[in-house]
Amino acid sequence: MRSANLANCLLDGADFKDALLMNANFLSSSLMNVDMRNARLSGAYFSGSNIEGSNFSGADFFDANFDKTNLKGANLNGTRIETASFTDAIYDKDTVWPVGFSPENKGARIVL
Repeated sequence: MRSANLANCLLDGADFKDALLMNANFLSSSLMNVDMRNARLSGAYFSGSNIEGSNFSGADFFDANFDKTNLKGANLNGTRIETASFTDAIYDKDTVWPVGFSPENKGARIVL
Protein backbone atom coordinates (compact mmCIF):
# COMPACT_ATOMS: atom_id res chain seq x y z
CA MET A 1 0.00 0.00 0.00
CA ARG A 2 2.31 2.75 -1.19
CA SER A 3 1.29 6.25 -0.12
CA ALA A 4 -1.72 4.97 1.86
CA ASN A 5 -3.61 7.76 3.63
CA LEU A 6 -4.26 6.55 7.18
CA ALA A 7 -4.31 10.00 8.77
CA ASN A 8 -6.48 10.56 11.84
CA CYS A 9 -7.27 6.84 12.10
CA LEU A 10 -7.79 4.67 15.18
CA LEU A 11 -5.55 1.67 14.48
CA ASP A 12 -4.81 0.47 18.03
CA GLY A 13 -3.77 -3.19 18.15
CA ALA A 14 -3.57 -3.56 14.37
CA ASP A 15 -1.27 -6.15 12.79
CA PHE A 16 0.93 -4.62 10.10
CA LYS A 17 3.72 -7.19 10.46
CA ASP A 18 5.81 -7.38 7.25
CA ALA A 19 3.57 -4.72 5.64
CA LEU A 20 4.73 -2.59 2.71
CA LEU A 21 3.65 0.92 3.70
CA MET A 22 6.21 3.17 2.03
CA ASN A 23 5.27 6.87 2.14
CA ALA A 24 2.13 6.08 4.18
CA ASN A 25 0.49 8.98 6.00
CA PHE A 26 -0.33 8.22 9.66
CA LEU A 27 -0.66 11.90 10.66
CA SER A 28 -2.31 12.25 14.10
CA SER A 29 -3.34 8.58 14.19
CA SER A 30 -3.59 6.32 17.21
CA LEU A 31 -1.34 3.28 16.73
CA MET A 32 -1.06 2.02 20.30
CA ASN A 33 0.17 -1.57 20.71
CA VAL A 34 0.47 -2.07 16.95
CA ASP A 35 2.60 -4.88 15.51
CA MET A 36 4.74 -3.50 12.69
CA ARG A 37 7.66 -5.89 12.99
CA ASN A 38 9.77 -5.97 9.82
CA ALA A 39 7.43 -3.54 8.04
CA ARG A 40 8.79 -1.35 5.25
CA LEU A 41 7.86 2.21 6.17
CA SER A 42 10.42 4.35 4.37
CA GLY A 43 9.13 7.88 3.97
CA ALA A 44 6.16 7.22 6.28
CA TYR A 45 4.69 10.21 8.10
CA PHE A 46 3.80 9.61 11.77
CA SER A 47 3.83 13.24 12.94
CA GLY A 48 1.50 13.82 15.90
CA SER A 49 0.67 10.13 16.22
CA ASN A 50 0.55 7.95 19.32
CA ILE A 51 2.56 4.74 18.84
CA GLU A 52 2.87 3.96 22.53
CA GLY A 53 3.68 0.32 23.27
CA SER A 54 4.00 -0.67 19.61
CA ASN A 55 6.50 -3.18 18.25
CA PHE A 56 8.48 -1.94 15.25
CA SER A 57 11.51 -4.23 15.64
CA GLY A 58 13.30 -4.79 12.36
CA ALA A 59 11.24 -2.16 10.50
CA ASP A 60 12.68 0.17 7.84
CA PHE A 61 12.01 3.85 8.61
CA PHE A 62 14.38 5.43 6.08
CA ASP A 63 13.43 9.15 5.88
CA ALA A 64 10.31 8.62 8.05
CA ASN A 65 8.88 11.48 10.12
CA PHE A 66 8.14 11.01 13.84
CA ASP A 67 7.96 14.70 14.76
CA LYS A 68 5.73 15.31 17.81
CA THR A 69 5.01 11.56 18.08
CA ASN A 70 4.45 9.67 21.35
CA LEU A 71 7.02 6.86 21.35
CA LYS A 72 6.61 5.81 24.99
CA GLY A 73 7.22 2.09 25.42
CA ALA A 74 7.71 1.51 21.68
CA ASN A 75 10.17 -1.16 20.54
CA LEU A 76 12.41 0.21 17.79
CA ASN A 77 15.15 -2.37 18.23
CA GLY A 78 16.92 -3.28 15.00
CA THR A 79 15.12 -0.61 12.98
CA ARG A 80 16.61 1.56 10.27
CA ILE A 81 15.96 5.05 11.66
CA GLU A 82 19.21 6.93 11.13
CA THR A 83 17.63 9.30 8.59
CA ALA A 84 14.24 9.62 10.34
CA SER A 85 13.11 12.87 11.97
CA PHE A 86 12.17 12.95 15.68
CA THR A 87 11.79 16.68 16.42
CA ASP A 88 9.74 17.15 19.62
CA ALA A 89 8.88 13.43 19.79
CA ILE A 90 8.57 12.03 23.31
CA TYR A 91 9.75 8.72 24.71
CA ASP A 92 10.25 7.12 28.12
CA LYS A 93 12.57 4.68 29.89
CA ASP A 94 10.65 1.76 28.36
CA THR A 95 11.27 2.84 24.76
CA VAL A 96 13.76 0.48 23.09
CA TRP A 97 16.09 2.11 20.55
CA PRO A 98 18.56 0.53 18.12
CA VAL A 99 22.01 0.00 19.60
CA GLY A 100 24.05 3.20 19.34
CA PHE A 101 21.11 5.43 18.37
CA SER A 102 20.79 8.72 20.29
CA PRO A 103 17.21 10.05 20.18
CA GLU A 104 18.22 13.34 21.80
CA ASN A 105 20.53 14.07 18.86
CA LYS A 106 17.48 13.79 16.58
CA GLY A 107 15.33 16.16 18.66
CA ALA A 108 13.37 13.67 20.79
CA ARG A 109 13.00 14.21 24.52
CA ILE A 110 12.51 11.83 27.39
CA VAL A 111 9.49 12.17 29.71
CA LEU A 112 9.09 10.64 33.13
